[in-house]
Amino acid sequence: MRIKTLILDLTLDLIFFSSVLFFVVLSQKEPLTLSLGLSVWSIGLLWIMENKKNIYFYLMMAVLGPLAEIVCVYMGVWSFYNPDFLGIPYWLPFFWGIIGLCLGDAYYKIINY
Repeated sequence: MRIKTLILDLTLDLIFFSSVLFFVVLSQKEPLTLSLGLSVWSIGLLWIMENKKNIYFYLMMAVLGPLAEIVCVYMGVWSFYNPDFLGIPYWLPFFWGIIGLCLGDAYYKIINY
């Protein structure tokens, strides 16, 4: 992979990461909209990546990320604006899955450069 291609790919990953984060910030007071939006985003991302390893990694991040958040909320480290279940919002597993795939993809591109 050439350096220009790597920079372009990483830039696209950063734009994607930023757009997901921006969507969460703008929609945080509308949990249903946020949950539906992130679930559609997740389906689209997994469809584009179409790899069983990506699905397993997404599921791992969607479980382990919120589990860590539940522990932190329970211990009083932080809290969420509108918690729905065990101190976390419903949209959080989708967010962790998407961000995990995005960062994992960027990491894979860097180590394989």
